[in-house]
Amino acid sequence: DHALELYRDGVAPRIVLTGGKRSGDRFTEAYSGYRYLAGHGGPRDDLVVVTDGSSTWDSLRAAERVLGRDGAEQVTLVSDSYHSFRVRAIAEEVGLDAGVSPTGGSPSVAELLRETGLVAVGRIIGFGRLLRLSP
Repeated sequence: DHALELYRDGVAPRIVLTGGKRSGDRFTEAYSGYRYLAGHGGPRDDLVVVTDGSSTWDSLRAAERVLGRDGAEQVTLVSDSYHSFRVRAIAEEVGLDAGVSPTGGSPSVAELLRETGLVAVGRIIGFGRLLRLSP
């Protein structure tokens, strides 16, 4: 909903939906987002589905490849508020010039602690390397 608001406000010329699927899923996260936005009046011609990736790093790397071919220079990322710092840092690591527009909401203490740890380690060793260390 927030990405659609930004699109309608002229912040972005298109919406890139990212995310693969896990075992047992019928659809990818990106395609589910496409169906949702298209069903809520989203601009079908300006919805770009990128299904590569099972992590934020993989998804943003795949989106960077698609956006690079299209000549996009800047992006606005939409994510949960607690995830905003890490998603922007990952975007920078994969070559995106990115700002973040958080969706809002109140994160839990567990979410904040997890993000704090991931950001700290990712800033030291790199987010791509951190992903490869994860089980």
